[in-house]
Amino acid sequence: MGTIEDIFAKPGNKIQLGDIQQLIDNKKEETRNLEYKAPQFVEKPVALSEWVSAFLNSDGGLIILGVCESDPTKKNNINPKIYPTQIDFVDNRYTKESIEQIIFSNINCTSKPNIKIYPIRDSSDSSKAVYLIDIPQGDNPPYQAQNKKYYRKLNATKYELPHSEIADFFGRRFKPKLILNCMVTNPQSFDESMLKKAAESGAAGVLKHRVLYNLQFIVSNIGKTSAKYARVTISFENIGIEKILIGQNRRIDQLRNGIPTLQWDYPAGIIYQGAESGEVIWELQVRLQKNKMGIISWHALADEMDAQEGRLVLSGIETANQKDEIKPYFLQTYEYFWSNKETATELAAE
Repeated sequence: MGTIEDIFAKPGNKIQLGDIQQLIDNKKEETRNLEYKAPQFVEKPVALSEWVSAFLNSDGGLIILGVCESDPTKKNNINPKIYPTQIDFVDNRYTKESIEQIIFSNINCTSKPNIKIYPIRDSSDSSKAVYLIDIPQGDNPPYQAQNKKYYRKLNATKYELPHSEIADFFGRRFKPKLILNCMVTNPQSFDESMLKKAAESGAAGVLKHRVLYNLQFIVSNIGKTSAKYARVTISFENIGIEKILIGQNRRIDQLRNGIPTLQWDYPAGIIYQGAESGEVIWELQVRLQKNKMGIISWHALADEMDAQEGRLVLSGIETANQKDEIKPYFLQTYEYFWSNKETATELAAE
């Protein structure tokens, strides 16, 4: 779950101005992952780049641009207590696109980070907006600010990285990185009348027609070097395992409070780098619980690799309707599903 979901308990495209006002009313203080900035801060690209660098080089986080801080001067302290005071809308000369351009033109990096910006508009005047700048943990640190320095978050403040930490970041670039994808290998098509009926009646109209799935799990190494001694675990929420068609049958449900969980070990093998060299580690037949949305959580470890994890969505309303040809398809990540499938999520919530 990302920072936005942790703070608001909803995805970025569902947040309203009232949710931000509630942070102010509840005196939600700044943390390692949350930063408030007055609207004028967008006119300070160097300073903004320092904070973006700090988040990218740490665990990621959220900058709320358009919410004033109680006492910014306290940031010189080791553990400052900073609270939001009021909403102050960003000048309407600035848009989501222009803010994005300011950020990326002032950050030096080898690959573009997946920073997302959400405008939260006043319902009575759409020209008034607060901006959520959702910054992930960088995949390829260190990230340099416009002033040629590197930063990192510390509680509610930031600090300039010393040479030793910068050198450590560069060393991490030559590590493996495992990711897990999941393909539906028994796709089916829903005709237009069924989809229309589902939209009118809610998710149940589709879910009762789509219960059993064949899922193929593929592990890939997108890092800079080969992965050794790999271990992958997958857990299923609202999903039951019917059959294991390919792969190890090592169940560790008891270690996950009874949640169906499988573990795969590769002690003697090597997973070479390159997303195209993925390896099928399981093929399962699973049953989605009626009127439920399934969540598949995965966790991957390997020698000299930072632990990786993610979540995939089995919504029950997937369609593989390509008209002339029905093809297998990959499940979406939890974050992508919620940010790009508004209609689907409304159905799945029924």
